[in-house]
Amino acid sequence: DVSSADVIIVNTCGFINSAKEESISTILDVHSQRKKSSILVMSGCLSQRYKDDLKRELCEVDIFTGVGDYDKIDELIAKRESRFTPYTYLIKDEDRVVTGSSYHAYIKISEGCNQSCSFCAIPTFKGKLNSRSLDDIKREVKTLVKKGYFDFTFISQDSSSFLKDIKVKNGLIKLIETIDSINGVKSARILYLYPTSISNELIDKIANSNIFHNYFDMPIQHI
Repeated sequence: DVSSADVIIVNTCGFINSAKEESISTILDVHSQRKKSSILVMSGCLSQRYKDDLKRELCEVDIFTGVGDYDKIDELIAKRESRFTPYTYLIKDEDRVVTGSSYHAYIKISEGCNQSCSFCAIPTFKGKLNSRSLDDIKREVKTLVKKGYFDFTFISQDSSSFLKDIKVKNGLIKLIETIDSINGVKSARILYLYPTSISNELIDKIANSNIFHNYFDMPIQHI
C-alpha cells in the first residue's frame, strides 16, 4: 500500500519508449500517494541510462540507483544514498525470494551483451557479456527444486553467447546438459537467442532433450 509504506522501490526499464514512459508515470503516481516520511527509490535500467538527467529533473525521488547495487539496497536506504556501481549485478551464491509462482522460476545466466545491434542500447548501460558459472547456476536450480520449483526459464540479453566471455565453446549446450542431469526439473526453456550464435548442434540438443521445450525465442528485430 503506497500510502502507508515506509519505503517504495520502483525498478525501471529503459529500453523502449513505452516502458520509459510507464516508469516515469509510476514514479510520479507513487509520489502523489505516498506519505511525507516515506523514502522513494528509483532503480534499474532507466535510472542507470539517464542518471544525470533524472537526478536533475525528478526531485520527487529520494534515492537513485541503477543496475549494479540490487544486493546493497538495504545499505543505500539506511544511508539515504544514491549510488551507481559501474558494473551490472549478477547473482552469485545468494538465496532468492521468488515471487509470483510456486512452481516456475526465471534463472539469469548472464548479464550484458557483446553484440552491436543498431536498434539496441542495452550494452551501453548493461555492459559487456558477463556469464555466471555453470556450478553456480546448478546450485541455484537445485536449491529451488528442493523448495518445490520444477519449471525454469533461462534468460539473459544474449543467451546463445553464454560462456563465450570466458572462452568456453558451446556454453548453452553445456548448460542444457547440466540442467538435464538435475533430478526434479520437469520442464525448461531458453529465452533470447541471437541468430549468428545458433548452431545445428544446439538445435539438435534442444530437440533431443526430455526437459527443454522445442522453443526458439529469437526477437524479430534481429533480422
